[in-house]
Amino acid sequence: MIVVKSEETIPIQSLEIINMNSSLIQKHIMTVTPIKIIEIKEKEKIHLTKEEKLILATIIRLECGGSSFECQLAVGSVVLNRMAYFNQSLRDVIFAPNQFSTARLVNKKTGKSNYPPSAQHIAAVEELVKNGSTLPIHIMYFRARHFHTWTEPYRRIDSTYFSYSKKYM
Repeated sequence: MIVVKSEETIPIQSLEIINMNSSLIQKHIMTVTPIKIIEIKEKEKIHLTKEEKLILATIIRLECGGSSFECQLAVGSVVLNRMAYFNQSLRDVIFAPNQFSTARLVNKKTGKSNYPPSAQHIAAVEELVKNGSTLPIHIMYFRARHFHTWTEPYRRIDSTYFSYSKKYM
């Protein structure tokens, strides 16, 4: 996970690069644009209860159904990214107003639904719990068939389009 540690930028006057190419040694001096200070943290362990795993697997099933395992991981990753970025619980993210329209089909407490997840959806959740999000932290949106008009495109997986808002960069 990459976390912005400071909004302050540091100007770097020049950077010396030595290119040792065969027997030729070249020295380059170049000006570098200011950078933000960032801190790279180890991925934090994801802890989900049995009910939360069921909720996430069910949401993955309802949101992307029979899509590829990669797409299922990406949909679950959007949930994990929102949890991490906004420091919210899985239930807070999934059941937030106007976020996951399919959440209305899932019991908030037990995670049960008339549309139970398959073994593959459950495997996607286990993979996410073990290895974390498969998407960069700022990727927090997805939509079937096309990108949201108010977000920046990131990539398409199967027929699901993943994107981000510059507001969260």
